[in-house]
Amino acid sequence: MVLRRAAAAGDSLKKVAALVDLVNLPTVLREFAGGQSQMSHLSFFLCVWSHIKSNNLQNRRLLLLSLAAAQASTSSSGGKASEVKSKQMAGGRIAHATLKGPSVVKEICIGLTLGLVAGGLWKMHHWNEQRKTRSFYDMLEKGQISVVVEE
Repeated sequence: MVLRRAAAAGDSLKKVAALVDLVNLPTVLREFAGGQSQMSHLSFFLCVWSHIKSNNLQNRRLLLLSLAAAQASTSSSGGKASEVKSKQMAGGRIAHATLKGPSVVKEICIGLTLGLVAGGLWKMHHWNEQRKTRSFYDMLEKGQISVVVEE
């Protein structure tokens, strides 16, 4: 019990150390991080979160309302529509899997199929054993083999 706790504590320390270690940033992320070439995972996460909060991107409903207002103002003032499109979130365009409960009919069909396959294999094994036993006794009756040890 004590060893498990010690191992778990060691694992959690390694995870924390991995969050604090400096990592080289690719050029695209360097521009986002204000020109820094190295940053820890944790500080980069905080940088991204501050960007989300400063641009009010955490609430999708507010984002859509601000985009609609910006689009209305740019269309009336002759502004660029590409600036509005660049602020849209990608979450609406990604197809997400819907979570469903287990299908009872599907589970029954899978269970029946697995049961029939396992039963068929077991039956084939027993038929093979019966064939071996039958051939042994046939050879014994014909005198081809003997169970008595010759001296």
